[in-house]
Amino acid sequence: MKQKINYIVDILLLITFLITSITGLIKWRFLITSLGIANLYFVLPMGTIRLWHEWASFSMVILGWIHIILHWKWIVMTTKKIMKGGINK
Repeated sequence: MKQKINYIVDILLLITFLITSITGLIKWRFLITSLGIANLYFVLPMGTIRLWHEWASFSMVILGWIHIILHWKWIVMTTKKIMKGGINK
C-alpha cells in the first residue's frame, strides 16, 4: 500500500512540476517574445495561465512535503550512514 501511495504522490509531483514549468515559461514574456511567438499572449488568457501556475506551484509544495514525510525514515538512515562514512563513494 505504501508503494502505491509513493507512486501516486510521485506522479502528482511530476504533473504539477510540468504544469508549473510550462506555465512559468509562458508567463516569462522575454522568452516568448525572444522566440517570436508573442502572439501567444493574445491566444492564451494570462489570468488563467497565472491561476494554473499558482495552484500547481502550491500543490507541488504540499506534495513535496508529503514526499519528504513519506521518506523521512530513509532520509534519516541514509544521513546517518553518510555521516559515519558507511556509503561507498
